[in-house]
Amino acid sequence: MSEAPFDQAVIFVTVADLEASTVFYRDGLGLPYVMQEAHCRFFRISQTGFVGLCQSSSGEAKPSGVVLTLVTDDVDGVCTGMVQRGVVLDHEPRRNDAFNIYHAFLKDPDGNLIEIQRFEQPEWPRDF
Repeated sequence: MSEAPFDQAVIFVTVADLEASTVFYRDGLGLPYVMQEAHCRFFRISQTGFVGLCQSSSGEAKPSGVVLTLVTDDVDGVCTGMVQRGVVLDHEPRRNDAFNIYHAFLKDPDGNLIEIQRFEQPEWPRDF
């Protein structure tokens, strides 16, 4: 297996209301706040992964077709915690045999799709 060429990853999401999205990602999803830069706020999603919320210059944000997938072995526990913090799931965690995953979906305040997922394939790297 070859070494990954990068040390970290950031997924940027354009949002209409930076304050509302900050509350959702920080308090609803429970992501640790990292820093702010210009019109973006950064949150840690894993040891080396981050999401950057960036204020739309037009004040509008439209879902991009990108899915932010957050991987965990404890899909049920993560979803239970989010629901207790007021997050509404699009569907409860369930198995998807077509992709050999266990997952749930929800949307952020701008309608961006977020997936909480566990890969069930034995070859998926589990070094987190």
